[in-house]
Parts: sequence; C-alpha cells; structure tokens
Amino acid sequence: MNSSTEAVWAVVPIKSFSQAKTRLSSLLTSDDRQRLACAMADDVLRAIRASGVADQLCILTDCCSPAIDELAKRYGALALLDRQVATIPSLNAAIVGVAELAHAKGADTVMVVHSDLPLLNATALVNVMQTWHSLPASRRAVLARSKDGGTSVLLVNHAKSFAYQFGAGSFALHRAECARLEHTIATIEQLPTVLDIDTPDDFELLRLAAQAGRCGPHTTAVIAALYPFKSMHAMEPALCMN
Repeated sequence: MNSSTEAVWAVVPIKSFSQAKTRLSSLLTSDDRQRLACAMADDVLRAIRASGVADQLCILTDCCSPAIDELAKRYGALALLDRQVATIPSLNAAIVGVAELAHAKGADTVMVVHSDLPLLNATALVNVMQTWHSLPASRRAVLARSKDGGTSVLLVNHAKSFAYQFGAGSFALHRAECARLEHTIATIEQLPTVLDIDTPDDFELLRLAAQAGRCGPHTTAVIAALYPFKSMHAMEPALCMN
C-alpha cells in the first residue's frame, strides 16, 4: 500500500450487465454477453486486488444489481452509483465525483481501470504504478492506450481537478488535458492493457487469448464453455499486436 499522502483509489466503471457488449449481438446471446461482461469485470477486480496498487477499490456503476453487489463483496470494493456522486449522467462526471470523494477521504490519486480488459494481470498494474512513481514531477499521470485509441488505464494525481475524457479518442484527449494541467506524462502500451472487448474482431482476439492461457480465470471459463478449446499453437502470433 502507499503512504497516506499518496493513497490511491482504483475506480472500475461497470455498466449494467444486461446492456453489456451489444456490438457482440451477432455472435453471442444476451445471456452470454452478460456472462462475459461479468467474468471480465471479475478478472479485472481480481487483478487489481492481487497487484496491491489500490488503497481503496471502487466499482462505479449505473445500476443496482445483485451481480455487482456480489463482486463488491468478494473484492472488498466500495460500490457507488453514478447518480450518487454526480448530478450529470455521464461517466466522466461520475469519475470526477469519485475523485472528489477520494479527496475528502485524504486520497488525491485515482486509477481508472476499465472492466473489459480480459488480459489484465497484477504485473501489468504494478508496471503502471512503478512507472508513475518513477516520474519526477509532483503532478504526474500514466496513460495506457487501448488498441482503438481509447484509454484503458489512467493513473493521475490532483485527480479531482482533472477533466476526464473517456469515450472515443480519449487517449489523445487525456494527453491534451495533462498538458493543460502541466502533468508530466508517461504512456504505456502493453498487451494486458491494449485489448478491450467491443467488436466481433476483438472477440476473435479474445478467443485466441483465452485458448492460449492469457486471460483471467473467469473469462477463460466463459470462453471455454462457449467454444471448447483446441490446439492454438499455430495461431498464437495473431496475439502479438503492435
């Protein structure tokens, strides 16, 4: 854990599982999409806990759900509804609300981690934190870019004054915000934080990764149930993304 002056709140936004991954509807039923979304979130929370990077783990959600309550209980997370922390119905406003709550509790640093990163592991998160600690400036940020130009992980201090830009093209927008606030920036592009799951092409990469043993256990179990594993040795090079 970090010192009291550098306490970190990790925030995992989780949308209603019943509305999850609609762009995969050509491949998966609604029930299967819910199972997949829940499994990926489970593995992300597991990785955060295993890494030890967070002093407080938060689930930020847009709905009340027994499944989310169970995840919060399992990982000792604080479950917050977006409308509890923000009056504007948007993810970015809700993250500001969580950052303000963290500040009130004595924590000035927030790590936002998306819940659909099935390859995420503790080592990758420790790498993010070590990179952040290596930056010399008092204002600093680490951004992990996803394959489509989004931001899969964002670690930033002075977090309540940061204008979060999650959405299309957020990586470039977050870099611009860091420049505006004069944060020293480090960017990370590593396989566990590059692959998020939105499209059928993403799902095919997920299938390969699961069969190659690169996913968290809950995601692997869902993929194995949907598509019984075969030998993938000849297909593994497809996982080496630039």
